[in-house]
Amino acid sequence: MKLSNGEVVIIDDLIPLQQQINLYVEACSLPYRLVGSNKYDIQDIKTQKPVAYVDQKWVVENFFTDGIAGFLDDYVPANVETAYINCGIHSESPDVHVDSSRKGDKTLLYYMNREWKHEWGGETILLGDDAQEIEFCTPYKPGRIIIFDSTIPHAARQQSFAAPLYRFTLAIKFNA
Repeated sequence: MKLSNGEVVIIDDLIPLQQQINLYVEACSLPYRLVGSNKYDIQDIKTQKPVAYVDQKWVVENFFTDGIAGFLDDYVPANVETAYINCGIHSESPDVHVDSSRKGDKTLLYYMNREWKHEWGGETILLGDDAQEIEFCTPYKPGRIIIFDSTIPHAARQQSFAAPLYRFTLAIKFNA
């Protein structure tokens, strides 16, 4: 799908069920740390979020299996810059941001939870260049992959208190 400032691709049902389960179990067992703030006060929790960084070996062994990397070659560059799992929590207020200022860089998001209801929120929004207008919104759907230009401003929507405590999303950043 073409937006005013780039493209977004949605891929459902690419990851086999057993691999989805394995990825979710892995997300539940990784060590997380609070990141995302430029301040030195841990109590400024609104700008901090639990994140577990994973290396390229982890990405290859756990995500790019069973021909998935070959399928995604049409959508993302070959170079993984960084990868991590965001652990969204109810009290989080996700901020609008861009992942890169370099044209050609791509972001891949993979929704890791095994169950998620629409009324639980947690959507991903993509905005225009001025970050004022939402141009695209996709529900958090288990197993969904979203790929978009890393220069597009975006954010996760807050999950409701009715949702499970944690909303896991694998983020893989590719540089051109």
